[in-house]
Amino acid sequence: MDAIDPAAYRRDGYLIVRDLLRPDDLAALRGESVALCRGRLGALQGLVESPTSENDADAMRRYMVGVMPHKLP
Repeated sequence: MDAIDPAAYRRDGYLIVRDLLRPDDLAALRGESVALCRGRLGALQGLVESPTSENDADAMRRYMVGVMPHKLP
């Protein structure tokens, strides 16, 4: 894992920490995200079921966004 640079955080407002997650953990998170966005984990308000012909990346693109919790009201 790269060293964390506090000056970069103060300058940029965010950090990129490479290799924070192991590849198998990242794959598991991606799998859960796809299942969530495809409605496989139960009903979600406002979820529009994606067609089976749609690839996983496009299915996730409908719902997944980067969120900055500290910016929410």
